[in-house]
Amino acid sequence: MKVGTAVQHINSLAKKNVVIDSANMVKEVLNEETDQEYKEHQVRKIMRHDLGMRYKKISHVALHTNSPKNLILRQRYAIELVALLNNGKRIINIDESWIGQSDFRRRKWVQKGQSCSEIQLQVNPRISMIVGLDSTGAVYLSLLQSNNNSQTMELFFKNLVKKLDKEDDKWRKKTVILLDNAPYHASKAFYDMSAGLKLPIIFSGPHSYDAAPCELWFAAFKRKDINPRRVPTGKSNFNEVVRLVVERAQQIPLQHRVLFWHHCLQHAYRYMHLQPI
Repeated sequence: MKVGTAVQHINSLAKKNVVIDSANMVKEVLNEETDQEYKEHQVRKIMRHDLGMRYKKISHVALHTNSPKNLILRQRYAIELVALLNNGKRIINIDESWIGQSDFRRRKWVQKGQSCSEIQLQVNPRISMIVGLDSTGAVYLSLLQSNNNSQTMELFFKNLVKKLDKEDDKWRKKTVILLDNAPYHASKAFYDMSAGLKLPIIFSGPHSYDAAPCELWFAAFKRKDINPRRVPTGKSNFNEVVRLVVERAQQIPLQHRVLFWHHCLQHAYRYMHLQPI
């Protein structure tokens, strides 16, 4: 009876979207609203074992991320994406990131009293990275010592088209390019360029980062030290940086790259049911 009462009250809090930030907070609510006394460890056990709840890091999002308009736009995007894949289309998700350091590790095991510091080598000037990850796991990678803008994206797409033409001159009938809503993707210059190249493009829904496979590729890429041999990475050593980046990219298994798509599709199915991020 005590467990049942707690379950009812906790479910009520969840349905009201109350932020349950601690078991102690729930304990205080239960002790105030019921005629029974609960201990914090009892509440924690009920939430974990009887309700299957987990204590997870809060994802802070923008004010309008889960507005009705954005929920519907993400739903429309997800429906289109899933339909294209079901029809056998190859999707190439293209996104941008940058490299300003060579060691992305954030944690390590140390013995008591052992230093936890590591030498941090900067990559200066920082490297802009454009990646295309398709739904079969293939990767198209471009690096440059410049910030990304309409001109650099135009250069990337012109070279990508040349590459795709060599692979299959009828690729436009089988392939769709997936882009986010970055400002330079919405510029007139970009629209003119994409029309000239006859790019088959769809755009993702607003704030749909968790359904973008490239985001998972970047996260996997930035888990290691890409320069363990400490070779120079200055402006005159760009070829060395390219080699280091390619070596690290090749360490991400094909199986993982395909799984990135499967993971993002799970979020797309959530979008289809208008679930918030």
